[in-house]
Amino acid sequence: SLDYVFIFMPHDYAFVTAQKFDPSLASYAQQRQIIIVGPSTLIMCMKLIESIWKLEKQNKNSIEIANLAGQMYDQIIKSINVLSDSEKNLNNIHEMDAYILKTAEDTMCQLNIDNYKIKIGSIKLFNQFINKLELPIRWKQRLVRHFFRRIYFGSLLDRLGEGVGYDNEKKHSMLQEKFNIDDVSDKGLTDLINKQNARGLGARTVEEIVDRFQLKSLNVISQKDGKEIVDLINNFLKLSCNLSEFPSLLREFTKSNNVSSFESEVEEMENFVNALSGKSNIEKYYFDNDFGHSIEFYDGMMFEIYNPDNQSELISGGRYDKLLIDLGSKSNLSAVGFATNNNNIIELI
Repeated sequence: SLDYVFIFMPHDYAFVTAQKFDPSLASYAQQRQIIIVGPSTLIMCMKLIESIWKLEKQNKNSIEIANLAGQMYDQIIKSINVLSDSEKNLNNIHEMDAYILKTAEDTMCQLNIDNYKIKIGSIKLFNQFINKLELPIRWKQRLVRHFFRRIYFGSLLDRLGEGVGYDNEKKHSMLQEKFNIDDVSDKGLTDLINKQNARGLGARTVEEIVDRFQLKSLNVISQKDGKEIVDLINNFLKLSCNLSEFPSLLREFTKSNNVSSFESEVEEMENFVNALSGKSNIEKYYFDNDFGHSIEFYDGMMFEIYNPDNQSELISGGRYDKLLIDLGSKSNLSAVGFATNNNNIIELI
């Protein structure tokens, strides 16, 4: 049976007049689960009902999500068993990644959410690509370390595009300008700086500044080479397509740009696609090589399940093998997982 029935009186003044003759009219109606509304109160009451129904739906969804969380926990335990059974968690890495992605898809299925897309990327692939480039080690380390800081990463590319290090001409010019000499040993340069009682060195010692100067003299990238490397990195990050087509796109890019010894990385990507194809609807996956500028602890595959209508994130996750070591683990443990954005999920269902 209904909790309450609304009776609409089209004239507020008529109801006020009726209450003058019988002040108990409203309470009499309420005792019989009847609410009398007029033009001035109808909209407010309808809004109240709408809010109550939303709350009811959210409570129902919360129960469903709690049940789903229990099922997800069981699946995660199964995932842990899969990780434990693999030899040192390395030989079956693609199967483990595919299993986690399939678990995330199953979560969408259990929530009766069919309208979703999956964006995927790989920080490991980016690191492998950077390590193949003709760059000083310190610059490779910088680009890998700061990939997650998009603005600073862009500034590093700008600096690289202008050329880095001191070639002979620039080195001699600086020495002529400061000390009126063409070349000098490390000890001689240290002595010259100390004699001039140089200021403005910041936190670095004279010896550290000399070491840095000589290091930049040994690791030189011309402006022309720097610009070519930056263009290559930007073009690499622009690679994006359906996941099933990505290995072919990657192979074509590395060959046409003479990126040496990258075939094993392409084959590794093919193995991942094959592992995932056996478990999931591969057509829902889109590989974006520039995806992953936000969360620093990921070091392998990263993914995001989102609503294509408004781009809202529903599930996100990835691989973070090094995180446990950073947190103090003495063992090299494999780790992969995901988290749900419950607010967006509730709004969708």
